[in-house]
Amino acid sequence: MTELRIQMKVLGVPEEQFTVEAALVRVDRPDTDPQTLHVRYRSLFAPHPYIADDVKIEVSARSLILPFAQRPILSLLTEYSPNDAYA
Repeated sequence: MTELRIQMKVLGVPEEQFTVEAALVRVDRPDTDPQTLHVRYRSLFAPHPYIADDVKIEVSARSLILPFAQRPILSLLTEYSPNDAYA
């Protein structure tokens, strides 16, 4: 989680504007897959009941022999309303 906080700051997000919390991992199931992080943030817009002010990130382990590729993650909003704020 520390690296995520560092990268948020690199992007210019003030530390007081967001929190990063890991979901609890059961002691009897330490290999739970996926692991979950919640990034909660203070929205720049008025609250809306349909849109939560958080992002859920699920991290899952994969075999090292599986092929992979790094892919950018983009908001669906950028398809309909191109704006650097959504990137």
